[in-house]
Amino acid sequence: GLVRSVNAKDRTVSVSWFRSSLHSQEPRVIECTEVVSAYELDGHPDYDYCYGDVVVRLPSVSHPMESSNGGNTMELDKNVDSAEASAASNAVPADVAAEEQLSQKESSSEVTHLSWVGNIVGFQDGEIEVTWGDGSVSKVGPHEIYVVGREDDGGSLDDGAPSDAGSWETVDDNEMDLPDDPANDDPQNMVENNIQKENASFNSQDESSVGSGPLSVALGFVTRLASEIFARESGDDIDKNEDENRMEASECTTVTTNDSSAEKSVDVVMADEAADSDCLKHFDVLQCPPDHHYLENIAHGTGGRKWVKKVQQEWGILEKNLPDYIYVRVFEDRMDLIRAVIIGASGTPYQDGLFFFDFYLPPEFPQAPPSAYYHSGGLRVNPNLYVDGKVCLSLLNTWTGRGNEVWDPSSSSILQVLVSLQGLVLNEKPYFNEAGYEKQVGTVEGEKNALPYNENTYLLSVKSMLYILRRPPMNFEDFVKSHFCKRGHYILKACEAYLQGAVVGKLNDDACPTDSNKEYSCSMGFKLALGKILPRLITALKDIGADCSQYEHLGKTEAAQES
Repeated sequence: GLVRSVNAKDRTVSVSWFRSSLHSQEPRVIECTEVVSAYELDGHPDYDYCYGDVVVRLPSVSHPMESSNGGNTMELDKNVDSAEASAASNAVPADVAAEEQLSQKESSSEVTHLSWVGNIVGFQDGEIEVTWGDGSVSKVGPHEIYVVGREDDGGSLDDGAPSDAGSWETVDDNEMDLPDDPANDDPQNMVENNIQKENASFNSQDESSVGSGPLSVALGFVTRLASEIFARESGDDIDKNEDENRMEASECTTVTTNDSSAEKSVDVVMADEAADSDCLKHFDVLQCPPDHHYLENIAHGTGGRKWVKKVQQEWGILEKNLPDYIYVRVFEDRMDLIRAVIIGASGTPYQDGLFFFDFYLPPEFPQAPPSAYYHSGGLRVNPNLYVDGKVCLSLLNTWTGRGNEVWDPSSSSILQVLVSLQGLVLNEKPYFNEAGYEKQVGTVEGEKNALPYNENTYLLSVKSMLYILRRPPMNFEDFVKSHFCKRGHYILKACEAYLQGAVVGKLNDDACPTDSNKEYSCSMGFKLALGKILPRLITALKDIGADCSQYEHLGKTEAAQES
């Protein structure tokens, strides 16, 4: 689709959707234009262009033709250099030959070079207006150009690794509609599949646009040439390391852990108890489930008697001191493994959500901290909880810290880790968990930015509920059902309050608003996105026996809007 306009206040976007076509060369036809939530959109993996982008023109390629032997062949346009055409029949020598001939052209006329590179100056009905280096202006399709100089290193088109830095943001609703494939029933497989999808999306531009043959050689050469030309023309060197450094800085978020803050977090108002105490204990010793993330770590072995004594001591602390909102399972056949679930606290965008963690106690424990894995379900609900399961916390030594912020073998405990995750990570304003954003705490700018961040976080939290309902971790199946049966009414009540304008993260245990400030009510874009999730949430809750009769009208809202 093509973005027509953006309403920053309502967080809505006017988008013209193009009719899908089998071939990129076919003319694009606008099918419809509609206003959608900004939370539902994500940039196209291949066609993401902005004003001022430096672009290079890609060699045109005709439609795939059926070969005489039944296979598919790619016919190059006549404008493509003869070296590239000859390379199509011999992959290895072609790459060398193409690069040699293209290198010889470096000394050719400047006009020819400049006609390959230009700046985006406008957008018109899906066409991109480009001013080329030779002074000419033309309109091209999104498939005809390639962006350089923004985030990509022109010399390394194939060696990028996906980053989680932005993956927490918006996830397509359809990612929760997974087939009932036995191979996908394992949450670990689910996470790995999502990571593979991200890798495929990240690399799709290289594979679909230029392939791995002579065209990639040509594109690599032209990309380097474009960067050099624009550097000479402007006299300004673009510091490409700024974005990379910024990305690295956001890889982890500082979450400090000290005694006073950890104790204060215990006093945060909790959501209503998720399960009856008669049904499930807060602490229990069971047999290790086969879906534990660290199951294969048995090869590492365990410690000696001193290690066993320390682990039993940790069990005793957990059994006697677990708060109402944390449940833990340890395993008699695998003392080195732990599984825990944290219930999202009221007054946060995580309210009534379930967040599962697997822990591994290495043979060096307690000299070394435990390893932690978060069951993300492919959703980045927090800056500190990555899609691949990584947990960024200074107490786990996965982020830098000082003093009692880091793991101390003589005083730190697993209970402290759990309380820190609940109070310092799954908090009321996760926006300030972003790297460097803690400086904005208490500022007008920070509070303003935290509002849309909370809205998106809540949408992801609801999608996380759908994932957990469908694939509860082993040993917690009854707990998940009991929790959502008991709290399903309040979850839907919270959704209704948000649809009526309540501020996200400002509800009490009974899902009643605690802040009536209309100036900061929920945005229209948030309401549109939430309205599309609600029908599936209501269906999932009804399937486990939750009473949704009072809120079934919420599921009909989206159907009415579509009609």
